[in-house]
Amino acid sequence: GDVFCQGGICNVLSYAVRCVKYACGFCTAMFVLVTLLGSYMVLNGKRVHEVAYPFAESRLQSYVIWLPLRYLMPCVGFWHRWRMENRQVVGDESTDDGSSSSDVSSSSRSSM
Repeated sequence: GDVFCQGGICNVLSYAVRCVKYACGFCTAMFVLVTLLGSYMVLNGKRVHEVAYPFAESRLQSYVIWLPLRYLMPCVGFWHRWRMENRQVVGDESTDDGSSSSDVSSSSRSSM
């Protein structure tokens, strides 16, 4: 059995957990086998390179086009959001009493 679960009902629970673990492993192995068989049937005798090349080419084109767009897009791009968060953090650190501006605004709302 298990080092941490010894005796009585713990042995039964340990055995049940082990059975579930093996069942999950078996289901995963069967899923992989079915997926491989399905992929082999889709190939229809073609070489893997012939089928995979268009997919890889489209992924590369997508990354080359969308990465700069997502980075530099105004108002919703990564760079814009990072600058806004950086300004907020620098603004929060510059308060005199040590409390952040969000703490001050939430306390003023609660007093209303």
